[in-house]
Amino acid sequence: DTSIELVAARCPQLRHLDVRAGYGCVTDVGVCAVAEHCHQLQCLIAAESNGKVTDKAISMIARRCPDLRHLNIATTLGTVTDDSIL
Repeated sequence: DTSIELVAARCPQLRHLDVRAGYGCVTDVGVCAVAEHCHQLQCLIAAESNGKVTDKAISMIARRCPDLRHLNIATTLGTVTDDSIL
C-alpha cells in the first residue's frame, strides 16, 4: 500500500493502474489513495486481492473517478459487492 500511496500522490494524472495478483498486499488503503489523488483514472485492475479490497475502496473509486471505463476486481473473495457501485 505504501508504494501505491506514493504513486497516487505523485502521479495525479495516472490513467491506468494494474495491481493484480498482490495476494493481499494491496488493500483499501492503497485503492482509496488512488481515488483521492487520481481523478483521471480510466482503468483499475485490482484482482486477486485476497479480500483486502472491499466495497469501501471501490465505492470511493466509483465516486471520485468519473472517467473510469474498466474495472477488474475478480477474485476479491466476496468483499466487493454490487453495493459499491450503486
